[in-house]
Amino acid sequence: AACVQQIALSAWAAASTALVREREHQRLMDEKTVALAQRLRSQLYLTLQASLGHAKHAVLRAWAAYAGEAMRIAAVEQQLVSSVADAEERLEQLREVACSRERSLSDMLRTRTYGIVRAQCARKLSVALMMWAEVSRDRRREAGSRLKLLTAAADSASELYRLRNETKKVTTELRRQRRAHGVAAIHASLDRRLQAVVHAWSTVSRDAQRESIYQRQLDIAAAEAAAGCAVLRMEGRRTALELRHQRRTQALRAVRVGLRHWRHVVLYAWSCIVLDGRRESAHAQLLGRAALQVEACGG
Repeated sequence: AACVQQIALSAWAAASTALVREREHQRLMDEKTVALAQRLRSQLYLTLQASLGHAKHAVLRAWAAYAGEAMRIAAVEQQLVSSVADAEERLEQLREVACSRERSLSDMLRTRTYGIVRAQCARKLSVALMMWAEVSRDRRREAGSRLKLLTAAADSASELYRLRNETKKVTTELRRQRRAHGVAAIHASLDRRLQAVVHAWSTVSRDAQRESIYQRQLDIAAAEAAAGCAVLRMEGRRTALELRHQRRTQALRAVRVGLRHWRHVVLYAWSCIVLDGRRESAHAQLLGRAALQVEACGG
């Protein structure tokens, strides 16, 4: 109990000394602020007086400059009026000279335009004559080429007529020879042609069967490939859905773990705050008891 009273007394003495020091420091600060305010007021008054004197001096200078500038402007205006009158007289003279030159130039341009128009007409006439000569030359060439084409067509028609007559003669000669060979040769040739036709038909039918078989095999392979592709697509979709479900479950699990972690963090922080509050309240109670004991001992 004696130790507690001594501790309480020492704490009370330290608190009282700290309070006295704080009051002394506050008093010193108030005195310093008052002195600083008075110093600032005096400096502000001096600066205001200096600024007013400087402003008056600047206003006088500005008025003197304005008066000198006004006098200069009046002199410049008089000079401008005289120069404007001289310029108007010179302008009238220049207008007269320009009118005379314009008349002479218009006459010169008129004569030159007439000469240019005549030259253009002569040039266009020469161009038209050249074009007419070229067109007449082209027409002559076309007439010569048409004549050549007509002669070539007549020659070809005569040659065609001659060939037709020769072919008719050859065909009649061949018919006579075939009739001379007899019916046996005709039947033999027909048999050979029939055999060739039957052989060609058999080859065509065989090729058609092969094509149908190949096409059927291709259709079967395409159907199998389509079925395999469909199966692969279904498996891919199923795997994608499974992966998506797994990712979703993992994300939900991570969110739950994060929420649980933050809940633990919040609870831990709350428990720390509660413990700190309890400790502070216990210390306050202890200090209050000590203060009461000190007061009781002092009484």
